[in-house]
Amino acid sequence: MSSSLTVELPIMLLSAFSLEQVKPYTLCTPDRLENLATLCHYLNAHAIPGDFVECGTYKGGSAAILSKFLAQRHLWLYDSFEGMPTTTEKDGEDAKRWIGECVATIADVKAVLSAVGTSESSYTIKPGWFETTFEQELPQQIALLHCDADWYDSVTLVLETFYPRLAIGGCVVLDDFGHWEGCREAFYDFCNRQGEKPLLERIGTDQAFWIKGRSNNRSPIPQVNHSGNQSFETLQALEQKLQTLQLELEQARSTITAMETSKFWKLRSLWFRLKQLV
Repeated sequence: MSSSLTVELPIMLLSAFSLEQVKPYTLCTPDRLENLATLCHYLNAHAIPGDFVECGTYKGGSAAILSKFLAQRHLWLYDSFEGMPTTTEKDGEDAKRWIGECVATIADVKAVLSAVGTSESSYTIKPGWFETTFEQELPQQIALLHCDADWYDSVTLVLETFYPRLAIGGCVVLDDFGHWEGCREAFYDFCNRQGEKPLLERIGTDQAFWIKGRSNNRSPIPQVNHSGNQSFETLQALEQKLQTLQLELEQARSTITAMETSKFWKLRSLWFRLKQLV
């Protein structure tokens, strides 16, 4: 499969309509969602074994994207459904304002997964704080770990719990690497303890990911883009153009209606009828 096709396929699957479907259920920008789709397609194309895991599901928008690429995999979704947990000094002052924010419900997640056609048998929702749910049954092997856990302690717990279960060739996505200090520090400290030196890739200003066991990009992984919110901005531009065209169409309809009710139009119609009779 060519590189261009590998990139284009997830983009085709994630049409503007698909992105609009999940938009109310996610805080991720379209470029990050497109990258998730590309990585899922990459893992499927290379037959990397394991399930997909998301820690920090919120309303389920990104989970809906992951669910479109499951094939025979299972999707595991972890979230407190009580908002964001408390922070530590490592998370910075700005993080404190978000404690308790971003509250979602299990009904939100099921609604968007149903909207994209994913059956309930394809996923498992594990509600509760990570400290509790990570002590329960876990997936045996993982191909993709999407970590949208924000804070130092949460990201650390996610990596320590699931990274040993990640298959070689599997992928870890840190959604807030560039946004929250705690997420970034948790990554560096985890890698230092584990003796890992991941080949870290960036998408936009926030998202980062790496492939376990990958040491170089001499055969690069096709990606959607590295240009921040380019896709989002493009979508906005298309929406604005559509609105402009719709306004012009309404104006044209109004003009035609006005013409049809004018005396000139009525006389013109009578003239054509008379001409046909003659």
